[in-house]
Amino acid sequence: MRYKKIKGGTKSKKRKSIHKDNNAKKNETLLGASSKNDVEEKLGNNEHKPYSNTLEFSERKDRFLIVFTVLAALLTLLKLTLQVLLKIFDKIYVNKTTIFGDVNGSISGEHFIIIFFMATAILIVCKFMLYCLSEARNFVNKEPSSKFEEKADLYYMGVFSTLYRCMGIVYVGAMYITMIFYNSRLPFIILSVIFSVILIIFIVLFIKLKNRKEILNHHIKPFMKDLMYYFLICVLLFYFAIIIKFSSDCTGTFKFDDANVNITFEGLNTPEKIIIQISNDNNIAFKTLNLESDFIESFVEETSNETAYNANSNEEMTSLSKNKYYYIANIDLSSYFTEGKNEIIISYHVRDKKYKIKNEVIKNDIFTYAKEYLATE
Repeated sequence: MRYKKIKGGTKSKKRKSIHKDNNAKKNETLLGASSKNDVEEKLGNNEHKPYSNTLEFSERKDRFLIVFTVLAALLTLLKLTLQVLLKIFDKIYVNKTTIFGDVNGSISGEHFIIIFFMATAILIVCKFMLYCLSEARNFVNKEPSSKFEEKADLYYMGVFSTLYRCMGIVYVGAMYITMIFYNSRLPFIILSVIFSVILIIFIVLFIKLKNRKEILNHHIKPFMKDLMYYFLICVLLFYFAIIIKFSSDCTGTFKFDDANVNITFEGLNTPEKIIIQISNDNNIAFKTLNLESDFIESFVEETSNETAYNANSNEEMTSLSKNKYYYIANIDLSSYFTEGKNEIIISYHVRDKKYKIKNEVIKNDIFTYAKEYLATE
């Protein structure tokens, strides 16, 4: 009996030792887990437990309200910036001297810099909107989701990293643009050499780094992504501003007097070809007019030597909205008219718009027109 007790006690000690070893292994496994999710998976716990480093609901709500207020202010600022952009693009240089030579009818540094700032504002507004949409999902969901919370936090932090990158792009871009359009050849060359040397050193050091994959994924790729979006926004803004300012409508006036028709086009955009069709009981005739060869040009331009950076510059600027351009032609159609009723159709197109002007005239001793004056807007 004594032997059995001793043997049983030995078994009990062995069980305790095995149980202690299992607990130690279990603790090592838990301590070796890379995140709280790993711990929960190894424990077999499927119950949702939010991260300890996430914000409380009230903190998220306060942050959301602050960001939403800033977003509303940025949208107002964006509207004002757009007005400034259109005002700046309303003026172009008659003749601009750059480090690459003289350019006629050129934009300059102020046009690029306002585009840079507006592109930055648009990119930040987009980032704020992504954050607001992502954070709103946390408020809508009945149960908290660590996935959506982390996504909202990433978008929130991404706003500031994007802002830093964009400000760097604006700073470097503004320096280059200023030197190009204000004929600073030597500083342009020196700065280009400095940036080239820095880039070469960075590439050499990057190749030697052991953690270059991490740097590539967390720093270089996000920067290149923001740079791509930034460049795309700048191109679209340039296209938008140029289209708005250079796409003024062409107005045409048509005065009929005896056998003559006086045609006047006003505006920057004018038709290249005008077709006049004259039909009567005898036949149908066509006459084609070319703007460059058959019309004479007249214009009124306003110029000044005021610029955004150098008010004492001798380079003149002109205002697109205040300038007036006219193309005039007086066409004799007497050889096409016959006695009785004649029909005149004048057709042309400007960009995607087509125009058709019809008038009728009765030729007897005098010419009697249905309308002596017609106009398009």
